[in-house]
Amino acid sequence: MGADHMKSDDLKFVNTAWAAEHLADDDLIIIDSQADSHDYIIEHLPGAFYFNENLFRLSADGIPNSFIAEKAVESHLENIGYTGNQKILIYGGTGKASKESSKNAPFMTAYSLYRAGVENIYILDGGLNKWRQENRRVEKEYPTASRGSFKSELRHDLLVDMDHVKEALSDQNKILVDVRTKGAYLAKGGPWARAGHIPGAINILLDEILAAANPFKLKPQAEIEALIDKYGLDNKEEIIIYCGTSHNAVVLFLVFKFLLNLDNIRFYEGGYTEWSIFPENLVEKAAN
Repeated sequence: MGADHMKSDDLKFVNTAWAAEHLADDDLIIIDSQADSHDYIIEHLPGAFYFNENLFRLSADGIPNSFIAEKAVESHLENIGYTGNQKILIYGGTGKASKESSKNAPFMTAYSLYRAGVENIYILDGGLNKWRQENRRVEKEYPTASRGSFKSELRHDLLVDMDHVKEALSDQNKILVDVRTKGAYLAKGGPWARAGHIPGAINILLDEILAAANPFKLKPQAEIEALIDKYGLDNKEEIIIYCGTSHNAVVLFLVFKFLLNLDNIRFYEGGYTEWSIFPENLVEKAAN
């Protein structure tokens, strides 16, 4: 995938060659999003800071997977010297300590920054896994930075709430996409007290987006683009993405918005966790 593949300056997917070329740029901040800090301690890209994806979510208003306020994101970024003028490269990888492949982590970190107003975000396609395969340099050193200064601004236009979703159920020009596992979607698994999915929602799996051999690498763009026709998304006024805890939905949201350049993507962050706790909200169990 080419380094300049993306049209938007807000977020791009870049390859390892681009990362290696820009590794020493003065205006580049690198964020490691491996599953555990011990993974980072064992090895990371030169100059990378560690951000655990769970920095960005906590309980709020009765929902356990709410995103932290954008003002809180400011502090995290200022700790690593961000001033709003640098590029931020984010990557994940299979941890050598945890043995975990938290494939969603770089997307969660990237989305959390983007929703708070950060621009010039880059996600390393293939992640640390591909970087290792190419025998590129890693290190154990921990970088330091002078404290930065950044003023966040929530991108409200990305988001929809539960009331908006309710209105969308009767609008044929809008479609909901559930990004949970097939079992959760069909009420055959998952932690929710009321199993199922939001009425009318279709189900797209991460396996249709991410490569089997390397879960940190996107499938070829043509395969991802084919999903638009496969699921009848091309003629919709609005595509609302959700999952259970935003963990899967961030992947599809960023890929659809920035790889496929779809401007009609919206995110229901409350997701099925919020929807299912209100008994008046109907749920479905059969596939659409």
